[in-house]
Amino acid sequence: YQLEVNVVAVNAVTQQFLPLLGAGSSSHLPRGTIINISSVAGRIAMPFAGAYAASKHALEALSDALRRELLIYGIKVVVVEPGPIKTPIWQKAFDQTESYKETDYIDIIKGWQKSREKSMGDALEPDKVSKLITKILKTPHPKTRYVITPKKFMMWTLPNLISDRTLDRWVKKFFDKVSSKSD
Repeated sequence: YQLEVNVVAVNAVTQQFLPLLGAGSSSHLPRGTIINISSVAGRIAMPFAGAYAASKHALEALSDALRRELLIYGIKVVVVEPGPIKTPIWQKAFDQTESYKETDYIDIIKGWQKSREKSMGDALEPDKVSKLITKILKTPHPKTRYVITPKKFMMWTLPNLISDRTLDRWVKKFFDKVSSKSD
């Protein structure tokens, strides 16, 4: 379902609108800009969000390919990669306890949910993303990617600087810490 919504549907809608964005050698329409909303999870996958991260990672690849395919028409393709944004989606993420009730992950899930609830205070308001999108649309030569997240160093820069194994150890330490607090 995640792949259907976040990748297949985005691709289908984009294909339908390409003529209106100036695709085609005979088009006289002004060249448009495609902005795909990915996530920091599309580049840094976290536990219990595998399907979501996979869909956003696929959207990143789709966007890169599309940007390169549309170079001949001058159509820009930009990816916006938000971190936590204050939206109702987070409540769905917090309602996972029942799914893991009879598993080895239940204590980790409970601790993880408590941690996420606390961190929601740092989440960005949706208007920050909409202002960024407006800025991108007004920029003649936008970057290919824009990361917008609170605590950017900890949530984006540092995880991209360290090795996968180091990040894995940090996640494990976090799980050990939160599962001991959930008792």
